[in-house]
Amino acid sequence: MEGKLQYLTQRGATLQFGKPEISKVQNEFYDDLNNEIFLIIKSLPASVQTRVLLELMDHLGLSARNASDFFAGFYTPAWSILYWLAVSFSHNGKLPAAEMKNIKSVHASAMLLHLLDDHLHDGEIPATHLTILLRSQVWMFMNQALQMIAESDSSGAAIAERFLDDYYASTVASQGVDSLDAYCDLFKKQMGTGFIAPVLMAKKLTADDQVIKAVQATYGAFGTAWRLLDDLQDIPQDLQTGAKSAVYICLPEEGRRFWENNCLGDDSAKTDPSMDIVACLKENKVTEKIQQRICSELDSAASISDAFKIKDFARELRRLREPLMPNKEPHAL
Repeated sequence: MEGKLQYLTQRGATLQFGKPEISKVQNEFYDDLNNEIFLIIKSLPASVQTRVLLELMDHLGLSARNASDFFAGFYTPAWSILYWLAVSFSHNGKLPAAEMKNIKSVHASAMLLHLLDDHLHDGEIPATHLTILLRSQVWMFMNQALQMIAESDSSGAAIAERFLDDYYASTVASQGVDSLDAYCDLFKKQMGTGFIAPVLMAKKLTADDQVIKAVQATYGAFGTAWRLLDDLQDIPQDLQTGAKSAVYICLPEEGRRFWENNCLGDDSAKTDPSMDIVACLKENKVTEKIQQRICSELDSAASISDAFKIKDFARELRRLREPLMPNKEPHAL
């Protein structure tokens, strides 16, 4: 069992996105997002601020040298979409500083909520008094920023409410997902909180429904590609817990039964090749299928961004895709 887990872990580690170059001005924008998290922590009761910060740093694997890099685990387009929207539509005028700060606050909160909810759900972050307090405070900050945005844009409040409803509906809608398309569609709903700031920003900058839809589509395709990559990297963990990831969805019925029964350590696997998860993944070309879908999602996201003149964001998306492109050596399991 340990040998197979090690093999799957090593193969997953070879699958990585490319890393876009980031300018000094982009870094300053990124720092603003991290500063929003410090503001949230400073708003907590004084007696727990330091402990919450230290625990959050521990959960995120941060050291004293990068203590303020709360989004180190996020790929650049997760936040740079806001920066490139501001740059690409600067001819329409800049957002007032207060509105831009609210947008940043919403997005920084949404990213941290995504991380906290994901790891609280899977038990990687324990549900202590402090983590629940932090999660509640992040939620409150996001809602306060949304309320300030709604003061000048009542329709924006309805958009945010729709995305929030999508998010919570998706947490109880995993039953019946039996294809990769359905899996990806569900994940786009799970991204609900992440859509709020980019869509509201596009709405404020352009008031063009086609641009607004394009921003949601390109960001959704990027997020889906990231989720699929995570699923490929997390095969050993998901196999042990029985999580029904994209890898599980792409397996035939026999492979799914094996996954559900967690037969990786079953002695029967030693004599029955059909019960070998590595052989099953190879035979059904699961990694290749998902890798192709990742590239397809990133291609789609980049093409949409190009079509609506968000060209630097498209460049970042294509940089992510480079190590996974078909002309590279296939990452077959």
